[in-house]
Amino acid sequence: QCVQVDSLDGDLEELYGMPSFAYDGWFIGFPFIYGNLTSKLESKYAGGTMKAQLAYSQDGRYWVRSLREPFISGQAGDRTASAAFNAPMVWPSSMRVGNDGNIYIHAAATELEHGFAFHGVTYPSGRMFTYKLRRDGFIKLESRDKDAESVIATRENIWHGGELHLNLKARRATVAVYEGLERNSKGGVNSSSLCGLIDGFSHEDCIAFEGDSCDWTPQFKSGKKLSDLEGKTLIFELKFDDGELYSIYGEMTPVFNVPAARYRINNEMPPEIL
Repeated sequence: QCVQVDSLDGDLEELYGMPSFAYDGWFIGFPFIYGNLTSKLESKYAGGTMKAQLAYSQDGRYWVRSLREPFISGQAGDRTASAAFNAPMVWPSSMRVGNDGNIYIHAAATELEHGFAFHGVTYPSGRMFTYKLRRDGFIKLESRDKDAESVIATRENIWHGGELHLNLKARRATVAVYEGLERNSKGGVNSSSLCGLIDGFSHEDCIAFEGDSCDWTPQFKSGKKLSDLEGKTLIFELKFDDGELYSIYGEMTPVFNVPAARYRINNEMPPEIL
């Protein structure tokens, strides 16, 4: 069993299953969490809700569960609930990427709680729901204070060429590019994650972004391009106002500081994860 309930889950909650779907080199799972049942003798399975959480995997075998809160739920008061149909039991069953680039998740739902959904029903009690997400919209980082500047920096990335792409909303955003450095000319390991700003790639050089885009490619007033930095270990710093960041992607291999130093000194790529 690749996913189990644990001490971070609610009292008496159980895992009923998890459909999984391939997505852009990853696997996305929706663990079905049964809970909210009455805590007393002879009450098991008579009542309670079914909500879907979020999980992800790089290989389809080893899984990580995200926030322990409903990702998809039809119960009144939950983020994805319908105002027209209260559905305490929801089962996502399929996921696809539409021609418009958005993610569509289809689910079955019932207005009856667990157990009652299968016994003594004399009238239709079910619905089919479709949920729409933006590209990479499973989770996001957002401004804690909409009136203050937010800053996000990546670890080092071995850059294989091309341009950087960001999926975000923001009142204003800029990117700066840094290169990992060594302590001295002898190439000692960069244990402090030292880095230096690359000329022409500062926040002041970046042409500011405003709005909503699933594919913003930063451009710089200097005319320089990230495609010219192939083979270097790069750190990207994003500054934005009143924004939401969904993903940063490009032709790169994310690494910690020691593998980055090995690459700079010996041109040694980290081993692939099998």
